[in-house]
Amino acid sequence: RERHATLFSHVWASRAWECPDQWVRDLVIQQIQVANLRGEYEASRKLAETVLPIWKEKYGREAPDTLRLELCLVRVLRNLDEHSRAYQLCKRTLDTLTELYGPDAAETLEASNEFIRDLQFAGQFRESAELARVVHGKHRRLLGPEDPETLDAAHRHAYALLLSGDHQKAAELFLETYQVKEMVLGPNAPKTLGSMDGYTDALMESGRYREALELQRENTEKVKALFGEDNRGALSNSLSLAMMLRRLGYQEEALELSRRVWNRAVSRFGRRSGIALHAASNYSVALRVADRYGEALELAEEACRRYSDYLPEDHPHVVVANVNRATVLRLLGR
Repeated sequence: RERHATLFSHVWASRAWECPDQWVRDLVIQQIQVANLRGEYEASRKLAETVLPIWKEKYGREAPDTLRLELCLVRVLRNLDEHSRAYQLCKRTLDTLTELYGPDAAETLEASNEFIRDLQFAGQFRESAELARVVHGKHRRLLGPEDPETLDAAHRHAYALLLSGDHQKAAELFLETYQVKEMVLGPNAPKTLGSMDGYTDALMESGRYREALELQRENTEKVKALFGEDNRGALSNSLSLAMMLRRLGYQEEALELSRRVWNRAVSRFGRRSGIALHAASNYSVALRVADRYGEALELAEEACRRYSDYLPEDHPHVVVANVNRATVLRLLGR
């Protein structure tokens, strides 16, 4: 990734997107993807939005590289919290790919996987779960149950079930996916550990708190040991662990863990990052339970503002944040 990133300035200087060679067009798309993966979202967006209209005019709106570039831009827009625009662009690209190549084509399935996420950001959890079910079934039929892409689709399906409230089915699918990933990818692969994280979350939402806590403690320590405490996955796991601790009544430990994760998320990824927002919401609840209402309100109001900036007002995440803020205000007598 570092090596490819050094080419970014050369793409601009040479106006590489004007070269008709397929290898060069692949390089341009690759540079947009690398910048996005490095967290350089504005740079990635700028290049994508510069190239896209040129390729539409030169190669056509339905050209394979044009559509590939549109999906790259969808991912960048999502990382920039421009979810409405990402939703519209992904839907249009998915419809085009379905018409051109059919519903089972690899390109169509890739776009479908992206649209599952856009549905979730729009708060359409049941629709995302249905699409995830269909896409997962196609992967199993076309590639087999142990193919890495099928396993990714299974994880997305399980997560969609979790968001839609089908916690038991989510737990079953997460566990099945984890077990297959452990054999195919290895026990320490990030995607294997990610499915265990999903499984513990599903257990927690099913009311199996102690089982979830035990497994999440082990999983979180493994992720931290392998990838570092500031790794985004480690921070996300720690937030889940803090929530489990709080629900089981270990309030002091939950509060301290929530504080550490909040500080690390802000330091590593910035106050406006998604992981910092999640950490702020979690820490606010922990502070409220600890009767530190003033501090809890400050973070609750920040979380409400940030969620409202990029999610619909009726999105469940916005509603939960508003309920927490209202609860703190009530406790303050306001």
